[in-house]
Amino acid sequence: MQKIRYWTTREVERLRSMEGSTAMEVALELGRGPDAVQAQARRLGVKLAPAPRNDRWPETTRERATRLWEEGHSARRVSEITGVPQRTVERWVYLWRNAA
Repeated sequence: MQKIRYWTTREVERLRSMEGSTAMEVALELGRGPDAVQAQARRLGVKLAPAPRNDRWPETTRERATRLWEEGHSARRVSEITGVPQRTVERWVYLWRNAA
């Protein structure tokens, strides 16, 4: 059975002072897990920055998907051609449209 580790006043103050940092940055600073940091931040109303995304798809695949979309293919067809999930293609198209 895992022992409960309560948050100390010092840890809570440090979490509050690191508002805007990622959960992983705070976790490394405090020696806690990122899930515990996110939960505590939520309870305290502390806003943390989103974790950086690791893009699974290479830029060439994104460019090809965008090019296919611009040529008039549906998101479903682009997904079939590139092997990228349809929802991912739809997200890229949404981001591409709103960036212009």
